Amino acid sequence: MNFFRLLHDNDIIRRYIVMNSFDGTLTSLGILIAMKLSNITDVKLIVISAIGVIFATGISGVWGAYLVEKAERKHELAELHRLSPKEDLEERRREFKQLTILMGIANGASSALIGLVIISPFFMASIGTLSVSNAFNYSFFLVFLALILIGSFTARIAREPVVKHAIMTILAGLFVGAVIYLFELLKFI
Repeated sequence: MNFFRLLHDNDIIRRYIVMNSFDGTLTSLGILIAMKLSNITDVKLIVISAIGVIFATGISGVWGAYLVEKAERKHELAELHRLSPKEDLEERRREFKQLTILMGIANGASSALIGLVIISPFFMASIGTLSVSNAFNYSFFLVFLALILIGSFTARIAREPVVKHAIMTILAGLFVGAVIYLFELLKFI
């Protein structure tokens, strides 16, 4: 099974990758804003907090998608068997198994990978090649870039203007920031 052919042909995998990249981006943004508003400059605390959430979200994505897709594929196979009891479904069963695994990985890995990219400036800060302040700035820039790329991708799928979709994704990021800032103003965090 060719991964790129599968990605092109399978809209569910594309959706998983886009949705969970978006989740990973906004989750990372939430962590960054909360850390910045709390004046946390301890790189180790920032990195371990971000990695904890990034990997928990990634693992949840892999497991959740795998379990749901496995159940859906089993149901689909049972239905195919009911409609054509004499048909050999072994090839279809293998294909479904590969597809189920790929869907789980696409779902979880996309959020984890984008999250790791976004916090990567803090890895540089941890070895002293970048200040914590600059790590925040670069990470916020990477969030902005990720939101634009996700918007561009959804625009391409919908065959709509890139600017429209980029603005929609950026607005979601601004909404996350506004909510967290509001909690800070009200002293909930």
